[in-house]
Amino acid sequence: MSRRALSIPPLLAFATPDGGSWGVAAGGDSAQVALATGAVREPVGSAQAEVASGQLGREASGHWEMRRAGDQIEAVEQSPDVTDEDPDPGLRIVQVSGAVEGAGIAYAGRPEVEAESVRMLFAWFPEGATVGLMAARPAKAKGQDRDELTVACLGEPPGSKVFDPRLSSTYGEEGLLHRVGLELWLGESEEADLYSLRLAGEASGAVAHLNLEDAVVQAQPFAAHSRGQSGIGVYLLIARP
Repeated sequence: MSRRALSIPPLLAFATPDGGSWGVAAGGDSAQVALATGAVREPVGSAQAEVASGQLGREASGHWEMRRAGDQIEAVEQSPDVTDEDPDPGLRIVQVSGAVEGAGIAYAGRPEVEAESVRMLFAWFPEGATVGLMAARPAKAKGQDRDELTVACLGEPPGSKVFDPRLSSTYGEEGLLHRVGLELWLGESEEADLYSLRLAGEASGAVAHLNLEDAVVQAQPFAAHSRGQSGIGVYLLIARP
């Protein structure tokens, strides 16, 4: 792997609709897994989520399975209603069942990404609307304006595309996320009538640090707000070890 390349492991992040439980798994047969409670009920960084060894696998059919001790979670990839014009095929919105019933995102993994860091998030709302996003920060980039973004959405009119997605994030002490914002435009083409999708979120609850051989994954839950609805999400920051 080149000095500037970042290895993204297979990833699965999920939460229950009430924010009572959330989790993240990274890696394959020797994955690191965190399961936590109280996603929207505790101050940001109030605790460290317990991380344990486990397994994370994906079948060709798009079914994922995560195991940790006595916990087993299955995730099924969902076909998005809307994506950007050049989506990363590895980013998937998933429906989760088993030890946790909810939704989230999965990523199949890439051994070499020419990026300084990668951020991923999903936000899920009561009526089923879901947004999944991946943002790769090029090497030596000083701001978020140069991030390369890919987006997938559920609950939007099929046939639309995502244009001009913009992700902003604010960090506090110890590099923890405090706020996140997303703005994008949707429509059939850039020349057609476009409508906006805006999302804001405040980080809350425990933080999970997953330390792998080729990457470090920091995961935080957040309370999400969009179009007058409140939802739940998980934010991931992936960097070199």
